[in-house]
Amino acid sequence: ERNMILCMTRYIIIIQGKMKNKYPYILIFTSIFVVLFIIHNFFAIKPDQYMWDAWVYYKISNSLFMDGKFSLLTIENDFRGFVYPVYLFISNFLNYILNINTSFYVVSSFTLGILFTIYLYLFRKLFVEKEFNTKNIFIRSILVVLITVFFFYGLVVWPLTDLYAALISLIAGMLILYSKRKKRFKYILYFISGVLVYFAYNIRTIYQIEIIIILAFLIYFELKNKKLIGFINSVIFYCSGVLISSIPQIIINMSKYGTFSIWINNQNLFAQQLNWGLKFTKYSTYIGNPKSYPYPALCFIDATGLRITEQWEILGYPFTIKSYIKLFFQYPIEYIKIFIKHCVNAIFILFPELYVVNIDKNLLLYGLLSVAIVFTVLVLIFLSFKNKKVTILNFTFWIFMILPSLMILFGAVEERFLVLIYISIYSYICFFDYSSLKKYINRKNVILILVLFIIFSVLAFSIQSRILATLDEHPLYFIK
Repeated sequence: ERNMILCMTRYIIIIQGKMKNKYPYILIFTSIFVVLFIIHNFFAIKPDQYMWDAWVYYKISNSLFMDGKFSLLTIENDFRGFVYPVYLFISNFLNYILNINTSFYVVSSFTLGILFTIYLYLFRKLFVEKEFNTKNIFIRSILVVLITVFFFYGLVVWPLTDLYAALISLIAGMLILYSKRKKRFKYILYFISGVLVYFAYNIRTIYQIEIIIILAFLIYFELKNKKLIGFINSVIFYCSGVLISSIPQIIINMSKYGTFSIWINNQNLFAQQLNWGLKFTKYSTYIGNPKSYPYPALCFIDATGLRITEQWEILGYPFTIKSYIKLFFQYPIEYIKIFIKHCVNAIFILFPELYVVNIDKNLLLYGLLSVAIVFTVLVLIFLSFKNKKVTILNFTFWIFMILPSLMILFGAVEERFLVLIYISIYSYICFFDYSSLKKYINRKNVILILVLFIIFSVLAFSIQSRILATLDEHPLYFIK
């Protein structure tokens, strides 16, 4: 494995010269692949070490291959969809025929490399006005990936779904915008968008809303063209993509439940998430030494929300979205306080490993970096609006594309659920044209920004410190 990493590194150096001005995205893909492959090898997590959700997905993928043959009808825990288990089956099958246990390193690095590269290409084409040279494109693109991995490397080394669903849904949405530039391939792009957005939903069901959102954007653009036939064809191609990609799920639903449906059979999951969101401000999974902390669940309890959920149970309300809304009107102030804490908590990415090993580690570095990144993007967005660099359409597009992560803010916030928002933030920061800020650089503005940053940091750290202190039987602190 070490020799393989060295060979890949040499390969990048060789092709970098050959591709200095041509095909930068081939170089970007190769570099991303090597970075992710090195990370996999560094942590060296193998199937016999999988646990919790990672183990569940691995087990489901194994259920697809019974008695020496592949079948969707043998799938276990089908409420998690078929797409990701089938994807994991590829590496599991390679492990089986090659008699190894590290195929996921290659399959994961290759797949995420492809997804990141397509996403970065579309992001630059659609949202970056300044024409950067090849070297600049390469550096900025790799920075997006490196920052994402720095804060969410657990989503790379463990077979978890969040990073895949986030990238696939963003690509699906951006293909609708990109079709305006590639009108010859418009219908093909709409079809691919439909396939991808369904895959994103099937991987993580919170993305179900994106199927409607992307369709709404498509309808908006086609209605502006004022061509009825074109409008009908566009909707047909997009919906065909959704329906054709859902055929395996339909087969599973017909076989197991006798229902003709494209949807996964877990309709009450979001209501359960809302219930957890009232009880817990933050949630993580612990896999470290039980002597340090005896429980696998790190539940940061919200006392106010706990009292509300007790009322939920006393009144005999079922765990539904309707009853959640009823309680909101009974306790509006309490709900708002809880949501504010969830929003502040979402600023802090403190456990990039996702499955926490060292519960008592120093959290200050990741805390400071988290606050700095969120503050920076808020300032950049403000200045972009002031300079009219952001159109209402683009801003609306991004708000709706990150909506699945925004919705989960009402639930028990796990850091991995936020990767959709943060990929967008890291991309915006890395591809921002900082030369446009020169006219704002003076003593008065620098002092103002510093004062605002201090106020923002103090408020954020103050609220988050209280949240961390609510961990049952083991309060956490930024500085040990």
